[in-house]
Amino acid sequence: MTVGGFYAHFPSKRSLVAEALREALRKSRGLLASSLAGKDGAAWVKAMAGGYLSRSPRDNPQSGCPLPATLCEVAREDAQVREALAGEIGDMVDEIASHLEAAGSHDPRSEALATLSTMVGSLTMARITAAVYTSHVPAIGAALDLGKTQEAYWQPVFKGYEYSKQWMKDNKPDVVFLVYNDHATAFSLEMIPTFAIGTAAEFRPADEGYGARPVPKVVGHPELAAHIAQSVIQDDFDLTIVNRMDVDLSLIHI
Repeated sequence: MTVGGFYAHFPSKRSLVAEALREALRKSRGLLASSLAGKDGAAWVKAMAGGYLSRSPRDNPQSGCPLPATLCEVAREDAQVREALAGEIGDMVDEIASHLEAAGSHDPRSEALATLSTMVGSLTMARITAAVYTSHVPAIGAALDLGKTQEAYWQPVFKGYEYSKQWMKDNKPDVVFLVYNDHATAFSLEMIPTFAIGTAAEFRPADEGYGARPVPKVVGHPELAAHIAQSVIQDDFDLTIVNRMDVDLSLIHI
């Protein structure tokens, strides 16, 4: 587009950005609304959140809601662009609030703001993180150690791990957050922290009465763990800091 042609439609580049944001959000809302026809109140809110947080928007950001991809950039733009986005967000909040009010909310606008913020944040995190999990029945680890994975009884269980193993190979993470419950190995009934964070460089497999399992040590990330601990404690979230701990079946299962 030539300079003359551009300014015949938009008084400035910022005007173009503002209009592009408005149009993208309106198209996104329109696509979502088409899947909510006939719904109202709590059913509308549930379906709306379910559609927004489904796999397709996560995997196809080019056709989903533009908010997760643009908010950080818009924060650095001038007032015209910020106000354009704020206006569209306000309309989204009003629409959600109307259905929350129909569902009986006592403070629909506050709940709508919280709902939209949670949805946008969740979609953003879903695009940069992933979760892999498994049952921690002790017999699974024993079957692995004793070479029973191909036995008829165990084949369906270990076949189920193939997808996750391939996914982790294709999407090697920068860091893994492992969340697990201790089975009275590091802690006893005399001392039970509500939350604990491991800050060691490595964690050895525990001997749970039949010898330590033949698996590698769990490698820690002391710097990141210390940063997390300091950050949350400064926000008045109480954590137990663990500088040495042997880990049991919940963490070293497979």
